[in-house]
Amino acid sequence: MTTTKINHTHALFIHPSNTTGGPIVSTMLAGSENYSIWSRSMRIQLLGKNKLGIIDGTWKKEDFSADLAHQWERCYAIVIGWILGSVTNEFYMQELFMQSVKNDLGRS
Repeated sequence: MTTTKINHTHALFIHPSNTTGGPIVSTMLAGSENYSIWSRSMRIQLLGKNKLGIIDGTWKKEDFSADLAHQWERCYAIVIGWILGSVTNEFYMQELFMQSVKNDLGRS
């Protein structure tokens, strides 16, 4: 496996503080009633962490060289962790259930 070195300005750079240990926004998404505030807060944080492109489609996995595919997947997993860490438990469980249903039905 080839290792590509990336510097701190690269889109796929993962700073040591970029962990999925906790929410990155103070407003927990509870549904449509606070989506606008939550979404704006999340976009600002992702932009500040140089990871907004992973969510808005600016940086697709296939846009990077093959040796960076795993790094893209790691960044994606971290961003998804941040998002899931910033929704209420009820909303989180609902989203996981819906994803399971989509996956199960997609295999039929």
